[in-house]
Amino acid sequence: MSRFWPTAMQSGAPIFIAYREVDSAGWAAELAARLREAFGQESVFLDKDAMALGDWRSQLDAAIRASKVVIVIIGPAWVCDALFEENDVHCSEVALALSLTNSTTVIPITVNNASVPEVGALPQAIQKLPDKQARSLSVASEQRRSDVERLVCEIERITSLVARKPKMNWSRWLTFLVTVAVASGAGLAVLLVATVALGYYLEPGQKQFLFWSIFIVVALIRTVRRSGT
Repeated sequence: MSRFWPTAMQSGAPIFIAYREVDSAGWAAELAARLREAFGQESVFLDKDAMALGDWRSQLDAAIRASKVVIVIIGPAWVCDALFEENDVHCSEVALALSLTNSTTVIPITVNNASVPEVGALPQAIQKLPDKQARSLSVASEQRRSDVERLVCEIERITSLVARKPKMNWSRWLTFLVTVAVASGAGLAVLLVATVALGYYLEPGQKQFLFWSIFIVVALIRTVRRSGT
């Protein structure tokens, strides 16, 4: 079974990503993955992995209406002939999102050095899109990481979503700190301060493990030193 199997939670995901396949499918998938890392697997609705069997149009409409944030990804080829067709799905998604002024925040995000189109270049149904404050994702991976982090913070501010704490290799940090403390002779004081600092990133069970590991290591160090004198 796919790990992206649609669930009831995904159909009511607070973040909806709207994009055009030929223009920005890869960007949409990457952004969805980053936002899921921050807010949880079921926080993002992306049609490729959140659609169940049945009427797909009604699913899209329901997902947009249930969302708190609709991200519209705009690439260089976003404005095209298809956008002006009467039954264009992507245009309909954006138009519906823009109509939900009291419940949904629309965020245009430009990629591949694109820009938000002028009002005159858009179908009438989505001509309010340029009025929305836009963000961009850099082509450079390091800058793009910062762009996503900024977006995560902004989504936190406008919704009730809370981003997960960043993951870290705390076992590696423990080994490093013990080594430094032993080499410097600083001992228990330094390690306890480090425990408090690292505790921000750890779950309760990990904190207990870290504390007792430090306690045992320091006790062993003192025992070895005393036996050598």
